[in-house]
Order: sequence, then structure tokens, then C-alpha cells
Amino acid sequence: TIKFLLINPVKRWKILFSKYFTTITFGYILIMITYLISAVMSLTVFGADNLSASFISVSDGVAKEIPGFLYVFKNYMLGSVEIVVMSSLAFAISSVARSSALAIGVSVMAYFGVMLILSQLNISWARYLIWANVDLSGIMEGSGMFMGQTLTSAFAVIAVHMVIFLMIAWDGFTRREV
Repeated sequence: TIKFLLINPVKRWKILFSKYFTTITFGYILIMITYLISAVMSLTVFGADNLSASFISVSDGVAKEIPGFLYVFKNYMLGSVEIVVMSSLAFAISSVARSSALAIGVSVMAYFGVMLILSQLNISWARYLIWANVDLSGIMEGSGMFMGQTLTSAFAVIAVHMVIFLMIAWDGFTRREV
């Protein structure tokens, strides 16, 4: 179908944007479906007696209370950043390499392989790699891969990498001839 799209007088960047938007939207739809299925299963298994139960956390000596279902929803949304980043990386690689399987394999291998090795070796410059900053809930709780990570620095690193990923995808897709 991409060949049919490309022979129409539609700009290549519009096709790229549509594909990217669809990918991210589909990812969020799947996250919401997973959240709803999880909620229904939890209600089925555990019942609705403790529906108003709160999650209590302690951060810097201060106790914070949040409704349980909001805590779970917050963690789903923080986890969605990782899905968007990994999808964007795979999208950039597939735009350049023309292979979706290669793109997914490389991005997942890099996530598990590179970051686990670098975090175990305590290499400090690895904190500026994208994979060290996508666990936002861990960083927020103070248990990120590296000491001293903050949400602000994590968002900054993610933003820089996302711009690079999208520029690579745009360049690879708009230059390609089908």
C-alpha cells in the first residue's frame, strides 16, 4: 500500500507523520485496553470491597496518599513513555534500514543488552543514553539506574533523543525512493 500512497501527490513527510501518529495512537489504545482488562480482572478476582483503598508512599520522609486505581493509572502512563521512545527508535531504524524486524530487534537488544551492561559497570556517561531515562516511575521513586537522576533531566534526555529519532526517520523516509 505504501507504493500506492507514494504515487499520489501527497508529500512524503505527511505519509511519515501519519504512520508515526498511527503507531503511537495504536500503542496508547493498547495501553488503555490493558488497563481496563486489568481493572476488570482485579474487580473479578478481588472484589469491589477495597475499591477505595489508597496507596501510601514515603518520599524524603513525607508520606503521600493516592487512590490505588490512580496510582496504577499513573504507572501505566509513566510506562507509556518507554513504549513511545522504543516505538520512535524502531520507527527511525525502520525508516533507514527498510526492515521492521531489524528495527524492533536492534532497539530491544540495545535496551536489554547495552543498558544492563553499562549500568552494571557503573559507567557514568551512560546516564545520557535514552534507555537510562525511560523508567520514569523508578526515577521518580529514586531508584533509577544511576544515582541523582531527576525527572527534569530524564525528560530533557528523552526530548533530545526523540528529536534525533524523528529527524533520522524524516531524513531516511523523505530521501528514500521506492
